[in-house]
Amino acid sequence: MDIAVIGTGKIGRTLGEALAAAGHEIRYGSRTPEDSVREALDGAEAVIVGIPGQYVADFARGHADELAGKVVIDAANKFGEGPAHSAAEFAILAPAARYARAFNALGWENFADPVFDGVVADLFYSADEADRETVERLIRDTGLNAVYLGPGQHDLLDQLLKLWFTLANGQGPRQASGLQGPLTGVTAPVPSRPARSKARQRQRVPASTTREVHWRGAGSSRADPDHASDRP
Repeated sequence: MDIAVIGTGKIGRTLGEALAAAGHEIRYGSRTPEDSVREALDGAEAVIVGIPGQYVADFARGHADELAGKVVIDAANKFGEGPAHSAAEFAILAPAARYARAFNALGWENFADPVFDGVVADLFYSADEADRETVERLIRDTGLNAVYLGPGQHDLLDQLLKLWFTLANGQGPRQASGLQGPLTGVTAPVPSRPARSKARQRQRVPASTTREVHWRGAGSSRADPDHASDRP
């Protein structure tokens, strides 16, 4: 798949490298050079937005035409008052984009090495049913288990982000990823892996391990407020 990764900080680079290792064509967009964002979006089938949350509205406004018809995965988090996600901004500024929310509630350290004590970490996400297959494929190809919350569950994912911060601040981001067992009641053991080179091969999660959850109602060693917010 041809994927545009917008943001070249830790989140963007870590996800881009994982997806490239899985065989996807990756193009990065950043504010330097200025034209790289448009070049990355040209021909992309899916877009991962990993820039700082405060810049997402400007990105949606400035690239609405290029985003039309594309699956746009919002991995950025806004901090302060209001939601961490940017679903409303995309709905207003780039209404033809197919908005999804994923990669926002774990740290880049978890994406760099998603297997913990022989268990693959879960990644919760929200997307329209029509875009579920695409988003799940990208999650699996980063080495994570995809757990579907349903469409429009962006506020719920914000709450999971708060839980990750709480655990990461107390235990560190690596240990915080161990929350998959208590939340889903299911773990996916994987065999031990041999030592890998710098451009290591990543664990591919088969489609059969993808799970769906139906809800009723509603730094480096510590949690970093910019953990899902890369440089634009």
